[in-house]
Amino acid sequence: MLLATGGFSRDLTGNALPLTVYGRTVTLFEVSEAEAARLTGMPALIYLDPPENHPYLLPAIRYPDGKYYLKMGGPSDDPVLETEAQITDWFRSSGDAAAGTRIEAMLRARMPDLQILSTSTLPCVTTYTPDERPALTTLSPRVFTAIGGCGTDPAPLWFSKISRVNATFPECRRGQRPHSGLWPENKKGPLRPSSY
Repeated sequence: MLLATGGFSRDLTGNALPLTVYGRTVTLFEVSEAEAARLTGMPALIYLDPPENHPYLLPAIRYPDGKYYLKMGGPSDDPVLETEAQITDWFRSSGDAAAGTRIEAMLRARMPDLQILSTSTLPCVTTYTPDERPALTTLSPRVFTAIGGCGTDPAPLWFSKISRVNATFPECRRGQRPHSGLWPENKKGPLRPSSY
């Protein structure tokens, strides 16, 4: 069984994985269909904005409500969520309005001509491990983990790569490390895939 359970992992893993969960806020920017079409071909953005404030921006896509939104997120003053109840309450909120305002200011500074129809904030969580590398490990011969994106804002851009790595976890039973080479063994800090 593969556990890829993010912020709710502590209730499943107990003390086997020391994890810290933070509440994070993302902002959606509604644009018209015409504006979304104008942005066709726009790449995803990871902006290296010192000091260690690296927001990401995902291109406009149609959401289930039929509207088009760009999505932006990034580090802010994220609250630590200690319990499952705190995490659940966070997900029932709209996130942090002040963080949403900061994110909106970042977007407007980068794309001043963007025709925004409305904005809204959403809650999200980030899960950290002590060494700031994902816990791609085994808890028992039948239980494997893929937990701890460690707040790497580029993560939404390469989840498909992570999914392919996770799909190989049963090979761990044969003593192999399927994720070897994707993340430096000796590097503490943000997740940086060596092949994309």
